[in-house]
Amino acid sequence: MNRALPYLLFAVLLAACIVPADAQERPADFGVYEIQSDAGQCSAVAVEPGVALTAKHCGPMHTLLLPDGRKLRIHSVKPAPGVDAAVLAVPGLACPCLPVARSALVGDVAAVGFPGGRPRIVLGKFLGYGFVGPVGQSERALIHDAPLAGGISGGALIQKNGDRLELVGILMGYNAAASFAVFVGDVPGLVAR
Repeated sequence: MNRALPYLLFAVLLAACIVPADAQERPADFGVYEIQSDAGQCSAVAVEPGVALTAKHCGPMHTLLLPDGRKLRIHSVKPAPGVDAAVLAVPGLACPCLPVARSALVGDVAAVGFPGGRPRIVLGKFLGYGFVGPVGQSERALIHDAPLAGGISGGALIQKNGDRLELVGILMGYNAAASFAVFVGDVPGLVAR
């Protein structure tokens, strides 16, 4: 028997438990959209009608792309102090919006976004909290092992809590050892619901 087969079967079962098979190529089902900025392309997560979150490092952002090809103008960008997150005002943006998590649960997660401008959902494990950034300027972050790529910044880190999916973090970056996300509870003014 092929030694990789049990791992492949586990990955397929894990994917089915976190993200329904018919939604694995449709990040908009989770309120995740592609955004265009002066720095290139990133992702954003709708948290309520007309409001989305993204990574602050994505730079000046101007357009949110809907799955049907329409473009919505981003009216304002409010950087969140102390974390790599920004709140976007996007008139005309409807939800689906996932409930915002009250806490991060160690275990399975899904990273949802648009690396390279293509929709992608990747699976991983939330490993715990840590700090990222230069000494004296570091910020608290969720550490996970879902493999990230350029363009997925600002996308959603989703966890399963009981029978519901929750938005637990905003994807912010990666290095050779781990991937990082801003815990939504650390974004000022965003209340778990």
